[in-house]
Amino acid sequence: MMAKRFRWGIFLLLILITLGGGTAIGMLTDPAAAYGEFIQPPLSPPNWVFPVVWSVLYLLMALAATLVVGSNASGEAKRNALLWYGVNLLLNFSWTPVFFGLKQPLAAFVVLLLLIMVTVIVLVSFYKIRPAAGYLLIPYLAWLIFAGYLNFGIYLLNR
Repeated sequence: MMAKRFRWGIFLLLILITLGGGTAIGMLTDPAAAYGEFIQPPLSPPNWVFPVVWSVLYLLMALAATLVVGSNASGEAKRNALLWYGVNLLLNFSWTPVFFGLKQPLAAFVVLLLLIMVTVIVLVSFYKIRPAAGYLLIPYLAWLIFAGYLNFGIYLLNR
């Protein structure tokens, strides 16, 4: 399937939604302060790593979604893929307030498991529309799995 022209306006909007949403949630919950309150499992990165990694991942997510929007896939396929992408963002943005705001690592882990499942659905649906869009989500999925390890480790060490 050939792609249409790259949609810069859509890309900028999606960056605003993903990066802006993630930044806003972070500012409301102050994860850096709360992160230090927990006993950490092995391999826990320092605080500064998280905003750097999330910024890159949000950019990759926005780029992947932009490739889907600009594809020649059917309207229904794009709508379904982007609907799952929206669910993914809602779960993504809800994890931080549950983990850091409510300080509920187990509940946050459940949200993260749902997020991982939805991310697989998004990755596969994006890949079927534009393989590059699916590949762009692989680092995001890998980071979520690592975050799951950290989240569950924090739960076990801090209960």
